[in-house]
Amino acid sequence: MSFHDARLRFLAQALGSQSCDALLVTKPQNVFYLTAGRFEAAYLLATPKKTILILPNEDCSQTAIIPSVEVQSAASDEAAVESLAKLLALQGVKTLGVEGHHLNLQQTAALAERLPRAKLHPCDSVVEGVRATKDLSEVESIRHAADVAARVWLMSTVMLAPADTEDGLEAAAHALAWRAGGRLANRRPVRLGVGTGFEAADPSPLVGEVSKLTFDVTAAGTYHSRLVRSMRSPFPAPTTRTSKGERVGRNFDAVFKAVCDAHDAAAASLRDGVSVAEVYGACLEVARKAGFANALSPALGHGVGLEPVEGPSITAAAGPILTSGMVVHVAPKITFSGWGGVSIGDDYVIRGGRATRLGTTGRVAPTAATR
Repeated sequence: MSFHDARLRFLAQALGSQSCDALLVTKPQNVFYLTAGRFEAAYLLATPKKTILILPNEDCSQTAIIPSVEVQSAASDEAAVESLAKLLALQGVKTLGVEGHHLNLQQTAALAERLPRAKLHPCDSVVEGVRATKDLSEVESIRHAADVAARVWLMSTVMLAPADTEDGLEAAAHALAWRAGGRLANRRPVRLGVGTGFEAADPSPLVGEVSKLTFDVTAAGTYHSRLVRSMRSPFPAPTTRTSKGERVGRNFDAVFKAVCDAHDAAAASLRDGVSVAEVYGACLEVARKAGFANALSPALGHGVGLEPVEGPSITAAAGPILTSGMVVHVAPKITFSGWGGVSIGDDYVIRGGRATRLGTTGRVAPTAATR
């Protein structure tokens, strides 16, 4: 059985817990996940026994889809909905689940008007629930993206110069990602100084004018991976500039160590059957012992995959239970007003009683000033 056939089987099992006879999948990422096809518009009808993909304005003869999915073409979006209505009648579907988080109210109302015989039922995050558990092919794709992110970070730090700006570093990071066989999925992969608030006073700080930098690199191929690294600037910042931009004095090394220890505690707690609140609690306990509990960010991490940010969210609130196969990003951040923050972030895959980091990148990179 192929990975995609297994996903369709898991989706059919998930439908059993929903109050619907079939599920209409329209979110492009979910359609790709289930069929291996990328389309701007598609209607994927998933029933417990059959999966049918209707493609408006597509030439099906040129479409590479897994054999277990039946593909139909339609001349237009209206024709596709008409075909969908006929399929619902043929399959005896009375209650149709729709992705309410993807369709807005206007789209849902229009769909209900054109499918008068079917009762529409919101089934949010059904496919996302299946997507939360990654198969081996997905883990390898995320690992590849992690390698791209690591190369972007390492090369960026080696090339740092005092006159570099955030704009210049962003352009260079995009070029480095392309050379590494991927792309960047986020803007501003490098933050200089204290972060928000500092840019408001001076939108173009230079590397040589700040005491620290944070690289937040989300790399993508087919799947995404995120790498976060805060570092001390390799160049001595002028005292006057530091006084203006970072008014509250903090020991960078002490904060950095606390963040690393908190990260390690959270990573060590990742395993099958643990709640996200327990993971956050392990991180918070380390921050409390270091005297930084009040400065710890309220969000510790999130899932990664086809989208840069997926479930589950790792916070102190009672939330989902982690299960084997999930890939999560862990990035504790300790922040002080007027000084900024320090963060370390990596992706982990959970397999049974432990978690494995996707990537081998260290936390301190070589720089042009120190090599």
